[in-house]
Amino acid sequence: MPKKPAKNAYFFYMLEFQRSEKAKGNDLSISACSSAASQSWKAMTDDQKAKYKKMAADSKGEAKTDTIIPEKANTCRKSGYTSQGVPLTLVEKKQRQEMENILNMKDHIKKILLDGKKTDGIENIKFFVIHMNMFFKNIPCEIAVCNFSIKEGIKGYISDLIKIDKLPLGAAYEAKQHSEKHHGLQVPPDSIGEDDLGFIMIKLKDFTRTSLKSGNKSVIFCHPSDMENVSKGLAYLQKTDNDDIGNFILYDFIELFFITNLIISEGAEPNEIPTYASANIHIDRDIFDSYVKGCDEHDEIDRNTKCSQSIVQRLAYQYIDFFSKYFNIEREPLKHIPDGWFVKEEIENQLSTVSDLTTSFNQTFDETISSFNEENICINLERTNPFYDDIISLRKSKAINSTANTSSANLHTLKYVCEDSDFELESQCTSDDESNISFHPKKFTRNLNIIRQQSKKN
Repeated sequence: MPKKPAKNAYFFYMLEFQRSEKAKGNDLSISACSSAASQSWKAMTDDQKAKYKKMAADSKGEAKTDTIIPEKANTCRKSGYTSQGVPLTLVEKKQRQEMENILNMKDHIKKILLDGKKTDGIENIKFFVIHMNMFFKNIPCEIAVCNFSIKEGIKGYISDLIKIDKLPLGAAYEAKQHSEKHHGLQVPPDSIGEDDLGFIMIKLKDFTRTSLKSGNKSVIFCHPSDMENVSKGLAYLQKTDNDDIGNFILYDFIELFFITNLIISEGAEPNEIPTYASANIHIDRDIFDSYVKGCDEHDEIDRNTKCSQSIVQRLAYQYIDFFSKYFNIEREPLKHIPDGWFVKEEIENQLSTVSDLTTSFNQTFDETISSFNEENICINLERTNPFYDDIISLRKSKAINSTANTSSANLHTLKYVCEDSDFELESQCTSDDESNISFHPKKFTRNLNIIRQQSKKN
């Protein structure tokens, strides 16, 4: 049985070098690390290399073949197999490959953005984002892809429901449960949509023909939580192995958001430098979830937020809306933001204005009330204030006592407003009838009467 080649001393030094560089914030790929570590390795003395040579010597004889041996399945880790009988070499190889892919993805995204910054500008780079809903494990029921850029907004999208005649034996119950919890679509044999999988793939390839490339593959972004579903779904549509999604390569959409923010924020204060976690939080807020309509089927059952067509547009809108301000781009409905979003922003701005005025008003009033004492009943108000006499009247009738004790049963919290104010503010009256008194310039006379009557009662 052939033995696995033993790791040499340089291999162990390289791993230590990689960990050291990572601690400094430099994530090096295996190949990059090998190249970077070689110079320092050559400069080391034999004594310095001794510990790595010992590591290499200890590793000799531990190599195993990559063949799965079922009878070895339950042996301990030292035997070189997992509890399922998979050689650890295969597991380690897969982990290294995944790490290599992640590093390559980050490097490529950064290169795309920096190249775009030097040429047409980041705001003109066109991206594609994809989402797929699933019937069962690797069987898709819906696909949608959206094309967008920061400057031009959403350029277009394609969306299809996928009709499947039947599911694998025993999968119907699980598919139904998943549908009820998530997308809400009818499961086979009652599913609806396009049943020609080849036609769906032709549409997809034609739509993404202008996408960014990695080698000869089209780069499509998706939310990391959807990466597995999309990978399996694309493999199913092309009738290929799960590890082969044809002419496509999937990149992390949040990584795109994070690196874009990192490049645009270059030179920011250390505490303002963006992180992947902050990008993830922003995207997961999904601020446009109730503003983007899904396909007709999802709209009919009120599941727009779960619709692939809606999801890809919402992801695009979040990216566009966040970064458009850096390029002074005037946002247009249905391109840079959903229809109706301007109305929401306007309402929020008005509410914020009211809130600020109310806060300022309350602070002034509280300061006024706190200035009461036995010797000083002149409460820092101009004599022209319309409520001056009434406040004095209330003070004298002990509606407001000398300590301004808010627990007093007869305490009236009297709030005044400027004559030109357009806002109506309410104040609580803790008198016997527990009524509310509203003060507004236009209702000035009526409210004065209410105050005076209450004062007389006290």
